[in-house]
Amino acid sequence: MAEGGEPNDGQIGDISEVKESQHRLERSLAVLQASVDNVARCLQEPSVAFPITTFGDLEAVEDKLKNQAERRQIRVQLRSLIRQNDEDWLSKLYSGNLLMEYNVNDIKGSMSLCDLELIHLVCTLVDRNKKSDISAQLRRIKDRYRKTLKRRARNQNQQENRDPADD
Repeated sequence: MAEGGEPNDGQIGDISEVKESQHRLERSLAVLQASVDNVARCLQEPSVAFPITTFGDLEAVEDKLKNQAERRQIRVQLRSLIRQNDEDWLSKLYSGNLLMEYNVNDIKGSMSLCDLELIHLVCTLVDRNKKSDISAQLRRIKDRYRKTLKRRARNQNQQENRDPADD
């Protein structure tokens, strides 16, 4: 400060720079807070219930992905559901029963998973070779699902063949 308590020109310039920086930071903070609020809202109000279990639900999700706002919301939801190196992300998206009707390519009368928009969206989130990764996961899921069905049938047969007098 100059004599008499008045700020000099250099100090006035410094103060105005600080105020300008403060104003820029406040604007950036407001934008960041809006983004955080949007992410929190998306996580609190999931637009899709995963895993998808029916063709109707799958069709509804595919329709939602055509709308950019809903697509962003689903993307946020997927980021919280699926990690970058997730080995089993396909089973988090679709039920085994639904996946039994799909194949990687449209062969043997099955529908192609690679034609689904949700698969394309997920592949942008996970760092994978799409077809080979989907194929390996689909094979594991189908094998697991078949084993589950066989176990259930075996248990049901055992219960039906059990002598009621044993109870």
